Amino acid sequence: MLQELDETLERLGIRDDTLLVLFGDHGESLTEHDIFWDHCGLYEHTVRVPLIMRWPGRIPAGRSVSGLVQQVDMMPTLLEAAGLPVPDGLDGRSLWPAIRGEASGAHDTIYLSECAWQAARGITDGSYKLIVTYDPGPFKRPPRELYHLEADPDETVNLAETMPALADRLERQLNDWVAGKLAGRRDPMLAQLEAGLPFRKRLQTILGQFGFTWEDWWNNPARERFDEAMERSRMKGGKGA
Repeated sequence: MLQELDETLERLGIRDDTLLVLFGDHGESLTEHDIFWDHCGLYEHTVRVPLIMRWPGRIPAGRSVSGLVQQVDMMPTLLEAAGLPVPDGLDGRSLWPAIRGEASGAHDTIYLSECAWQAARGITDGSYKLIVTYDPGPFKRPPRELYHLEADPDETVNLAETMPALADRLERQLNDWVAGKLAGRRDPMLAQLEAGLPFRKRLQTILGQFGFTWEDWWNNPARERFDEAMERSRMKGGKGA
């Protein structure tokens, strides 16, 4: 598909005048952190995604930006590229200073959040990342995870207990940022936790069809138990047919 797009731009004679942007909306975990072929969690496998830009004559070939950027940075970047005004108050920042080599990235700190499979928030400066989990959903997670991304890019060694001062500082910074964003409004994550995580409720419904409660399954989530329950349900349905 990319080749077809490139060939079409070439055929139309606008290849060198077109800013082409390729990026991912999320990563994918392939068993890391007990996440099997899904994209939940605030680990690097999910939140670190590719961003590739091509604009012959405007963006130097082979330039790499090592600092922190976000997908929300695309809007002001594209507006600036088109010569259009950038509205005030955007979360994103233009990437052109980084593209021109005037900055290493667009942000000193990135804030992360999820509230579907799990409820958690995170903060990273590119060197360390703190993840605070409020509801682990179907996973077993410690309340705080601190990782040194430079030394441990796969996030396998939790430093939250061995470096509590750093974890505390990052958590305060995270909480202050959230409070500033809310500006006195109610935290929507708390409202969702009161209602129940959507995927947890979905799993509870499925488990209930086979005679399991959430607590029962949480204490012993053995695949064999579920397979046996499914087989009993199938046989019972067959006898009643």
